[in-house]
Amino acid sequence: MPQKLEKVGELFMVGYAGTDPTAADELIRRYNVGGVILFTRNVRDADHAAEVCAKLQELRREVSDSPLFISIDQEGGCVARITEGVTVFPGNMALGALGATDSERMARQAAEITAAELSALGINVNFAPVIDISSNPRNPGVGARAFGADPQLVARLGTATIEGMQAGGVLATAKHFPGLGEALVDSHDELPVVRASAEDLESREFAPFRAAVDSGVSFIMTAHCAYPALDESMTPGTLSKPILSGILRERLRFDGIIITDCLEMLSIEKDFPAPEASLAAVRAGATMPLICHTRDKQIAAIETLARAVDAGEIPADTIEAARSAISSAKAGLQFSAERPAGIVPQRSVSEAIALDAITIVKNDDGMLPLNLDPADKLAVIAPAFEALTKVEEAAEPHGTLLAELKRRHERVLYKKVPVEPSPAEMRECLKICRDADALLILTYNLHRHAPQEELVRTLLSADIPAVVAAVRDPYDLTFAADAQALVATYGFRECSLKALAGALFGETEARGRLPVALDPPKNS
Repeated sequence: MPQKLEKVGELFMVGYAGTDPTAADELIRRYNVGGVILFTRNVRDADHAAEVCAKLQELRREVSDSPLFISIDQEGGCVARITEGVTVFPGNMALGALGATDSERMARQAAEITAAELSALGINVNFAPVIDISSNPRNPGVGARAFGADPQLVARLGTATIEGMQAGGVLATAKHFPGLGEALVDSHDELPVVRASAEDLESREFAPFRAAVDSGVSFIMTAHCAYPALDESMTPGTLSKPILSGILRERLRFDGIIITDCLEMLSIEKDFPAPEASLAAVRAGATMPLICHTRDKQIAAIETLARAVDAGEIPADTIEAARSAISSAKAGLQFSAERPAGIVPQRSVSEAIALDAITIVKNDDGMLPLNLDPADKLAVIAPAFEALTKVEEAAEPHGTLLAELKRRHERVLYKKVPVEPSPAEMRECLKICRDADALLILTYNLHRHAPQEELVRTLLSADIPAVVAAVRDPYDLTFAADAQALVATYGFRECSLKALAGALFGETEARGRLPVALDPPKNS
C-alpha cells in the first residue's frame, strides 16, 4: 500500500452494508480507515454487535497497532441503533423536562449506563449528545432530540452527558456545530440556511459547544448548514474554514477531533461529491470525513485526498496534525472489549427518567387521572411510530402501550393509523370513537403532518372527553387546544409509553416541566 494512502486512510470514518463485518475488509486492511460507524443495518442486537466489533478489530489488528474507532448514534429516544439487549433511554428532551434538581444527575447516569454497555460491546465512540437548541418548532430534524430551548439548560445537560459518557470509557461527540436549531429543512435532503446574526449565534448556539469544549469532549460533529453571518460565501459549515478553523479551533480553542456529518447527505452531495467534499472538509479544518454508505465513494475519497497530498494541494503537516489528534484519542482504547457475562439493561433507570419527564400541560374538568367505570370504553387512536427522518431507523411496536392500558382498564378500543392517515382511515377512527366514553389520542409530530392534524381536529369535534398525548415533539399540543387534557412524553420508546399509562390513571405523579415554549393554542 502506498504510504500516503495508508496515512490518509486513518482520517476516514466509514460505514458498510449488511450484517457481515467482513464487508469492511478492504476498507480496513487495504485502505487503513481509522474508524467504522455502525447502523441498525449492521447489528441485530447487543450480542451480534459484540461479535461485529470483535471481527472489525481483528481485521484492524492485521494492519495497525492501534484500534479502530467503532462508532454509533446511540442518542436515545428516536435515534437508537441498538434496541435489543441494552438500555434504551427516552431521549434528550425527556431529560430536559426533569427540572434543575434531577436533570444533570440523571443525564450523567444515563450516559454512564449507555457508555458501560457500548464499551462492553466494543463500541468506543458515541455520536451523542445532540446539543443543538430546539428553538424553532418548524425544525424537522432536531425537536425532541434536543434537551430544550434554553441554551444554558442545553449546555448543562450536554456537559453532564459528555462527562458521564467519557467517564464510562466511550468518547462522546457534541453535535452539530455551530448549531442546527434554527434550520427549517432537514440537511439529509437539502442545505438549510440559518440567517441568525453573528451576535445571536454567539450568545445562543455557541453556548453549549463552548461548554462541551470546556468539559473535554473528544469529538465535535459539523453541521451541513450555511450561516451567512459566519461565512458570507454561503459555504456549508462542514466545508467552511472560517467556521471550523476560525471559530471552532481558534476562538473556542477545541483541540479534539472535528468529524463531519455524513458527506453522502444531499445537502452536501448535491454540490460536492464525497471525494471533493472530503478534500474541502480537511482544508477547512475537519479531522475526519464521515462517509456512511457507498464503498466506491469511500475509496474515491481516500484516493483523492492521497493524490492531493502527493501534489502538495494539502500540506503534509495538515495530515500529520489530524493523525496526531486521532492517535491521542485512541491512546486509551483497546482492541478488544472486556465483555461481562451479559448486559443487564437498566430499565428501572430509563423508566424513572421517562416517568419524571411526563408533563401535564392542561387538565380541565378533572379529566386526569382517568376515572372510568368498568363498563366504559376507552378509544385509543395512535399513529404508527415510523422513522420520520433519515437519521432514524428502527420504530417501536405498539404492543407495550396497549398492554399497559388494558392492564388498567379492560375495555380499550385501539386503532393504529399511519402518520398521515387517509380520509377513509379518518372516518374509521371517528366511527370507533363515537362508540367510546373517553378518548386518548396520541400524536407523533403532528405539527409537521397535516393529515394527522386533520384527524385530531376531527376527533376532538366529536364531543367526547379527550386526552391528547404528544409522544414525540411537544409542539403538537398547540394544535389540540380543544382537548380536556394535554400531556407530553417527549418519546415513544417502551419506557415512555409505560410512564404515560401510569400517569393517565393516576398511579404516578406527573412532575415534568416543558423545556420548550409552545405557541398560543390553535383551536379546531
